[in-house]
Amino acid sequence: MKILTRYVMKEFSAHVVLGLMLFIFILLMDRVFQIASLIINRGVGILPAFQLIVYSLPTLLVLSMPMAVLAAGIMTFGKMASDGEITVIRTSGNSLKPVALPVFVCVMLIALFMIPFNYSLAPRSQYEFRKLFLSIAMKDPALRLEESTLVEIEPYTLLCLNVDHKKKKLREVIIYKESTESEPAVYITARRGTWINSDLGELTLVLQDGTIRHQQADQPQKMDSISFATYTVAIKPPQKEAKVGKSIETMTAVELKEEIRRLKEKDLPAHKIQTRYYLRGALAGAIPVLMLVGIPLGIRAENKGKTIGIGLSLGIIAVYYFMMVAGIKLSFNNSLAPWLGVWLPNLITGLFGAVVFMRSFYR
Repeated sequence: MKILTRYVMKEFSAHVVLGLMLFIFILLMDRVFQIASLIINRGVGILPAFQLIVYSLPTLLVLSMPMAVLAAGIMTFGKMASDGEITVIRTSGNSLKPVALPVFVCVMLIALFMIPFNYSLAPRSQYEFRKLFLSIAMKDPALRLEESTLVEIEPYTLLCLNVDHKKKKLREVIIYKESTESEPAVYITARRGTWINSDLGELTLVLQDGTIRHQQADQPQKMDSISFATYTVAIKPPQKEAKVGKSIETMTAVELKEEIRRLKEKDLPAHKIQTRYYLRGALAGAIPVLMLVGIPLGIRAENKGKTIGIGLSLGIIAVYYFMMVAGIKLSFNNSLAPWLGVWLPNLITGLFGAVVFMRSFYR
C-alpha cells in the first residue's frame, strides 16, 4: 500500500499544481491585458508591470486553490477508476480508505495554510498592488477612473457610472470641487464625456450635455446653475504622493476586527464587513469540503471515462460559487447572519459530499 500511496500522492500533487496554473492563468488574463496596455500606451516600465502581476497572484490563489483541489481530486481518482486501478484494489480485498486518507491529510494541511494566507498575506499583497498602481496613476490620473467609484484627484472629487478606458469615454459624470475663500463650491454633472492625456501628466476632461452649479460658502442656500453643450475641465497632476487608504480587500484580520468593533461602538451596521471577514475563512474551509465531493465523484467515473471528471469539476465549481454569491448577497441584505451566509455553501456541499463519500467507500 505504501507504493500505491506514493503513486496517488504524486498524481494528486501534479494535478493540484496543474489546476492552480490553469485557474490562475484564466483569472489573470484580464489583468495581464490591462497591464500590457499600461506598458504599450502609457510607457510603464517592465519591472513595475511585473510587480503588479506578482502582487495580483496571492488574491487569485485564494480563489483558485479550492477549484484546483476539487479538480485534482476528481482527475486523480477518475484516472485510477478509468485505468481499472480502483477495481483491482477492491477485488484484492483492500479498502480505498488508506489510499484516500493521505490525500485528505494533505488537503487539510493546505486548508490550514490558506487560513493565515487569506486573512493576512493576500490582503497585504493587494494593498501593495494598490500602492504601486497609485504611484503609476500619479503620472496618468485617468488610470484612477473607475466605474461607480469616488475618485479624489485634487482639487476635484469625481464619480463616473461608466468608464471605458479603451475608447476613453465616460457616462453619467459627477464632479465636485470644494469652496475656498476666493472661489465657490462647484458641482458639475454631464451625461457623457471623454478625456485627453498630456505628456506632462495633465488630464483634460471634455464633458458634454451637462450642468454647472456654483454655491457660495457664505450663502449655501443660493446656487447658480448654467447648462452647457461642451465643457472642459483641466486637472493638473498632483504635486505630492497621495496616501493610499485601506479598503476592505486590503485589510488584514486584525484590521477588519478593529473596524467591526469601531462600527459597533458607533451603533453603525457592520454586517457587510463581517461578511467579508468570514468569507476568507469560508474559502479556506471550502478546500476539504470540495475534496470530500471530488474523491467519490472521481471514483464513480469508473465506467464513464475521463471526460466526465472534467465536466463534473466545472459543474460543481459553478454551483458552489453560485451558492457563495447568493449567500453573500443575503448577508449583505442582513437576511442571514454574516457567518451563515458565507458558510452555508460549505455546509450544503459538505453534506452532499458526506453522502456520496459513504456510498462510494462502503458499498
